[in-house]
Amino acid sequence: MRGVATSPCPAIDPLLTCQAMKIRAVCFDFGGTLDAPGLHWLERFAALYGAAGCAFSWDEIRAAFDHATRLAYADHSVAGFGMQPLIEFHVDRQLEYLQVNDRHIAARLVNDFVGTSR
Repeated sequence: MRGVATSPCPAIDPLLTCQAMKIRAVCFDFGGTLDAPGLHWLERFAALYGAAGCAFSWDEIRAAFDHATRLAYADHSVAGFGMQPLIEFHVDRQLEYLQVNDRHIAARLVNDFVGTSR
């Protein structure tokens, strides 16, 4: 057809090129809406604290969550963590902030959080 641009890759939009795209980075944030149905990690943790029988206010949980997040951003080793170690790190820092020294609560929070992420 005269005057009609055709793509050298007919199955691809003609505005795109056929050059291979190279992924240079994949970014994740601690907000975590990719690992659950659009729920922020803070909301998920608040629900898990309630299910574990912990009577913390929203403000207390938020402060603990924010504290753990700041520490995670400051610790360069966190960049190499998978999901389970990352949540263990985050929960440990939250519980330190809340002054809770109970490994059963920590394990429950981690296991329930990770379990709903898979």
